[in-house]
Amino acid sequence: SGPTGRDLASRSNVGSPARNGGFGSSFDGSSSLWTRERNSSPFVYTPITTETKFHADETPGDRSTTAGKTMNDAAFRHYHSALTELHAENSDSEGELEEEVTDEDLCHFTYSVQRREVSKEELDEGVELDELQWVDCGHTFTNLHKANAEANRQSAISNNPDTLAALIDGGSLVRERDGNGLVLATHSTKDAGMIEVRVERRLRTFKRGVRPNIDGGLVSRVVYSVRERTVRLESQDGDVDQELFGEEPRRTLLADVQVEEATYSMLELANDFAIKHFVKKAFRSSSRNLDQRSLEEAQMREQLMQALHEDGEDGMFKRMVEIERGGEKTEVEVSVTKGPFRGARNML
Repeated sequence: SGPTGRDLASRSNVGSPARNGGFGSSFDGSSSLWTRERNSSPFVYTPITTETKFHADETPGDRSTTAGKTMNDAAFRHYHSALTELHAENSDSEGELEEEVTDEDLCHFTYSVQRREVSKEELDEGVELDELQWVDCGHTFTNLHKANAEANRQSAISNNPDTLAALIDGGSLVRERDGNGLVLATHSTKDAGMIEVRVERRLRTFKRGVRPNIDGGLVSRVVYSVRERTVRLESQDGDVDQELFGEEPRRTLLADVQVEEATYSMLELANDFAIKHFVKKAFRSSSRNLDQRSLEEAQMREQLMQALHEDGEDGMFKRMVEIERGGEKTEVEVSVTKGPFRGARNML
């Protein structure tokens, strides 16, 4: 007897995975091709296995498919090489070395993700979300970014099926960060309640003796500040032995302060601010034209920057200017100083 309609339908669907789009195909020497039976439900499929034929320049290994097309090894190697070169051009020539964690980092921050949840029924009964206790979920982190990412994930899930369904359908999600970069997320729904998630930062001190497993960014161990030292210059009294002390004026310290009480993690930022602050103190111009004065001030800053560059990349700005006002002479020195950073550094 001849082939039935079912046999013809099956044969017409058997072919190269490349022609049939490779639907359901695996990445070995054979592909699992699915055909639909005419006499069954339109959603029931029967797997048929066929051998895959390769071109001469291909090997029966892993092959990437895109939009039903087959990419052979030669094409894959070409695109992979081009992509590698593109990444190399866009990346820094020297990779940034990971900073070694030392015993000084025994003092560090840990980040915990906490949440609290109230159902619609509890809200109807008068329960307030602020009355509920925060509950830690998951493990603690030493990486702030990973903790924030987990908090964002927790704000979109719930063990309550009704609440989870409402979250999927779409609720009102508000995310914000505090001054330390810690996430606070509030996800409220109209018919299923409310979820609140936050990241809590805790300080782990030296007393615990726990060496951290820090895989995130660390604040630099060296910080910089800009200082201003002001000295008043006065003439020596008449009874002072000029031969012993010479003509040097008497110097009285008026102030030695940190400018704006700011600390910088980068020397370049500290130098830039110090130069701008020094120009404010030292700049004088005989011109009354505002444009001309602005030009002269910019030229002064540029000259100071060039002089600093000659000192090398580790050069720290330090300049002094003598100022006379109302018959009083003062000597103002602006300088950049560096010092060690103490405390937890995993704040990035």
